[in-house]
Amino acid sequence: MRQSVGAVEFRDLQFKTRAQIVITRMPESSMTGLFLNLDVDGLGVLGAGDCEIGLDGVNTRRLLTLVQRSISVHQTGNSLWHPVGEAEFSWSDHSRSGEDHGTVLVESSGATVRMGIRTSTGAWAPYIATFSSTILDELSALLSRALHES
Repeated sequence: MRQSVGAVEFRDLQFKTRAQIVITRMPESSMTGLFLNLDVDGLGVLGAGDCEIGLDGVNTRRLLTLVQRSISVHQTGNSLWHPVGEAEFSWSDHSRSGEDHGTVLVESSGATVRMGIRTSTGAWAPYIATFSSTILDELSALLSRALHES
């Protein structure tokens, strides 16, 4: 049974849509769910869709570390895209069998952060959220809470 941890709403800077990242816990499998919706209002913007991925405890912690590092990159004022790092996911809702794996890439360029979700097999196009660094503290708090509730 899924347990809601919380959600972060933001305006996607690439698609110009209202977007959301929802964090859930799945205690029976010790997983954290991350649901990314790049078109909350259902406007049908080309390239903006949604996906859900599952991260184990190690990769939830890794993603939390990357989000926290993005905060410090923001403070340097660097305007170039800086790869912060990657975490791995072990399943997605786009897989027929429920099994899938891939990476969550986090990049920062000062006040803007990109989070790209892509499968290792290339079975589906990556989902890329582009948002203001102002939501990083809230996203960090949700990921931290997901870890502590496991």
